[in-house]
Amino acid sequence: MSAYEISNKAVLFLRAYWDIWAAERIWFGDPNNAVWQCVQAVEKTMKGFLDCNSIYYDNAHDLSELLENIEAVYKLTDECSKSIVFLSRYKSGLRYKNMKDDPTPEDVKLAISSTRNIMQEFNANPQISQFMDEAREVHTKILKANMEKYGTPE
Repeated sequence: MSAYEISNKAVLFLRAYWDIWAAERIWFGDPNNAVWQCVQAVEKTMKGFLDCNSIYYDNAHDLSELLENIEAVYKLTDECSKSIVFLSRYKSGLRYKNMKDDPTPEDVKLAISSTRNIMQEFNANPQISQFMDEAREVHTKILKANMEKYGTPE
């Protein structure tokens, strides 16, 4: 498998890894976008889980709705569910304008940490772990190839 080939069931997880990777690199310069990237990573992870379990989820972007669909078939830890609810308060509006409750640096760090923990919990599910592992491996290969080709960003 080359660095750019990936199974259909792993595509959403790959995109989730790109989102959390981006959030970790922009949080101090653009906290709104960093939190939005975290929400995107969690949304894609949840949709990846639903796809792998052949569960229809419409085109919902509401993390709470996706959480309900998941918890109908799989029990997440209370901490994971609470973290998803915490992240759901940040809507896509964060990406486009300043809001009166912009995320604080502590909120952003918590969002990144929560996103990582959520992704790890989903990766512990044997039904999807192979696809998340595949996505992480492809993500790493692409990063390495790009670093060799273009160097590291300044």
